[in-house]
Amino acid sequence: MQDLQLQREYANAKARERAQLEAEAKRQHELMIRTQKAAAIRNMGEKEKAWDLYYKPAAGCESSNQNRETIKCSNDYIKARKKFEDDWATGTGNYSR
Repeated sequence: MQDLQLQREYANAKARERAQLEAEAKRQHELMIRTQKAAAIRNMGEKEKAWDLYYKPAAGCESSNQNRETIKCSNDYIKARKKFEDDWATGTGNYSR
């Protein structure tokens, strides 16, 4: 009878220990996800700052020009953004990361 009670107590203690370990693992996983999200947000901020430094509109496409909504300006922007994205992904380019 005492052995059975000891076995139950042992099984209960193991179950509590397992639950605590699982809860801690879940907390650690959630912390890792929050940390990764924060890093991604920081990286996006850095990326947009780099883009602002990188992109120089073609002549006539400056923000001060009211007639900048042309195909030429759009194509210039798209081409520059694609090159920037490629450079950003590979870590090359003339901007600070």
